Amino acid sequence: MPKAKKHSMMRMVTRIAANKNAVWYIAALALASSMLFCFLVYPMISGSHDLELDPDSHGNLAYGMWHLHTFSYYPDTQPTIERGPLYPAFILMTLVLSHDWWPYSVQLGQCLLFALMCGLVFWISSELWSRRVGVITATLCALHPLTVWYTSRIWVETMSMLLFTAALAGMVYTAKRPSVGRGVLLGIILAAAALTKGTFLPYAILVPLCLWFVLSRDTRMKVCVTVLLSALVLIAPWTVRNYRLTGKFIPIHARMGFNVEIGDELVMNWSKAPLSLMAIWEPSVRTYKDVWSRIPKDLPKYKKELILDDEMMKISMERYRRHPAFVLKKMAVNALMFWTLGATPDKSIVISILLLTLLALMVVSFVITRRRRELLPIMSAQLLMIFVYYAMHIPVEAIARYSVVLLPAMIMYGIGPILQSLIEDKT
Repeated sequence: MPKAKKHSMMRMVTRIAANKNAVWYIAALALASSMLFCFLVYPMISGSHDLELDPDSHGNLAYGMWHLHTFSYYPDTQPTIERGPLYPAFILMTLVLSHDWWPYSVQLGQCLLFALMCGLVFWISSELWSRRVGVITATLCALHPLTVWYTSRIWVETMSMLLFTAALAGMVYTAKRPSVGRGVLLGIILAAAALTKGTFLPYAILVPLCLWFVLSRDTRMKVCVTVLLSALVLIAPWTVRNYRLTGKFIPIHARMGFNVEIGDELVMNWSKAPLSLMAIWEPSVRTYKDVWSRIPKDLPKYKKELILDDEMMKISMERYRRHPAFVLKKMAVNALMFWTLGATPDKSIVISILLLTLLALMVVSFVITRRRRELLPIMSAQLLMIFVYYAMHIPVEAIARYSVVLLPAMIMYGIGPILQSLIEDKT
């Protein structure tokens, strides 16, 4: 890039960063980019690329809540225990407010969530490094093809990205000026994340534990306990609902056995098409279809879901007992698939380049931060949160779709320290 153009861009970044309304500019850019993709690009490519709008049937759950007043896949009236309630509730809210403008109201709602997320990226980066770094990282987040991609489809990823980023922001906010009120706010965010996706449930314990080592002795007890209790109190009603329905302790939702066994099958079939999830998906769900076909049809839906989960977990556990080395193979393959396995070879190549580049930048940034002795305790805690999310998927199921949740954090921690060091060195 010519030096004059580079200086011109940095002057523009500096002007935006100095403006008190910078966060609104970022949010507007994110809203515009996501709406452009949702309402112009996605309709043009969805047919040719075989992009199913709502593959996980979250819309059916929202309509079940609306019309049947039960957490069920509309038009089925039988309650399910397969999903968390918050994302379907968000879909329901957009449909009610828009008088059933499906799916556009949901897509517009996700664009607003995306704009909020990019605003949080700006705020976190500004607090940890500088407002100029905040402008650049948030702009990259607003325009990154993988973050924008999920706003167009009825998938949980956009909300999951927002809530993971909000949890990081809540940690910074609480560490900056610890108080019970800020602890309650962080607990609410963690509960919302868990009720969206059960993967986030361990963070209700992990985040207060991390803050224990970040906060001073005179504040850590009351704040950390507040965060933990706030999260658990808000999660508890849904856990009670599941217990009353099934008689079993299910904090958020079932499907662990399903995910573990599907993860096994994906690993076993991965070598046949290492860059195409679509090519190995059908062979990987044969066991699931076989188990499901043998469950008595007259049982309530939740009982069939429980039996399916138990049977698939037994299959995986028996496989591990007979072939212990497979566990190591699975973890090794999943460690790679988490960053590389997309729906088709073309998508996998693009995803791999984008994610592995960010991963490399995070390593470089970590080294730079350590050498400059600028690794704050809150940064270490947040890097641990990123790693734990990755590590939790390795023994279960790992495809590139799941890594998207980490993208805003990876952009911040991959780009932020490098930019800040360049700015400081130049100054």
